[in-house]
Amino acid sequence: DNVLLTSWNWVYLSDYASFKPTHLPADNPAAFSYFFDISGRRTCGIAPERFYEVDPTASAESQSCRFDGTVTPAMDIFSLGCVIYEMMTDGKHLFDLSMLLDFREGKLDQTVLLEALPDAEIRKLVAHMTNLDPTKRLSAQQYLSQLKGKVFPKSFSEILHGYMRGYVSGEALTPDQKVMRLLRDFDTLSSGIEASKDDSALDESASCYVIIGQLVTACWRSLASTSAKVAALDLLQLISLSVDDEYKLDRYVPFLIASLTDSVALVRATALRTLTKIVEPVKIVRANDLNLFPSYIFPQVAA
Repeated sequence: DNVLLTSWNWVYLSDYASFKPTHLPADNPAAFSYFFDISGRRTCGIAPERFYEVDPTASAESQSCRFDGTVTPAMDIFSLGCVIYEMMTDGKHLFDLSMLLDFREGKLDQTVLLEALPDAEIRKLVAHMTNLDPTKRLSAQQYLSQLKGKVFPKSFSEILHGYMRGYVSGEALTPDQKVMRLLRDFDTLSSGIEASKDDSALDESASCYVIIGQLVTACWRSLASTSAKVAALDLLQLISLSVDDEYKLDRYVPFLIASLTDSVALVRATALRTLTKIVEPVKIVRANDLNLFPSYIFPQVAA
């Protein structure tokens, strides 16, 4: 619930309640629900070492939530492992509260749960990040370095991340400025992405172009100048050369169709030309897209 994703795949971490305990009593689910389960989903991605056993003979005060102590990087790594699991299993959670407490006590084997992850390397990553022993978890930088080219594509860390970061840090740019900068940098950016594929065991270059395309489409509705609109159309045409057919039809065609009704003739003409060049080489059309051309594209072009 605290992981926010922008329309162009930039991730932010947030927390609406900044005042939370470091440690929770293991026998009081109400404390967990109050501080960490406001959505009521019962998911639990808190590191097991943040729970403590309550001494029944101790005072009531000593059995409550503890706000002293420090949340360690290893605790955050455990939570990140749970987030990665949820992302890779289409929203399924790795632990709920009762499962995590069983895991903490050694009553639950996480390897059975991790079988839901289809990729062996990601399965190993999540298993390591959610190790019961916090001293065996690595830092985020160590995971990135060790698994580059296996789980984390080289092109993401070496090229794309640094480039995309320039759009969220430093001087604020208007949508027009973002699109014009991206068109100016596209050849250099594309060359870097292609070069990073040489000795990498994981080729995810197409995903890089998908992310770049999402930056373009995220700016689309706010573009003001004719030059920026034409630049966005040119960018989609370039990006379409490196993405799968389903992305062209699902993610790009709706924006091109919308541009066919632009008030500027140059934009309309460029949109029609770009639409033609993007859909002409399409070879794979999914069953639910069979009516895309006769029911959507052709009537819009004719209008």
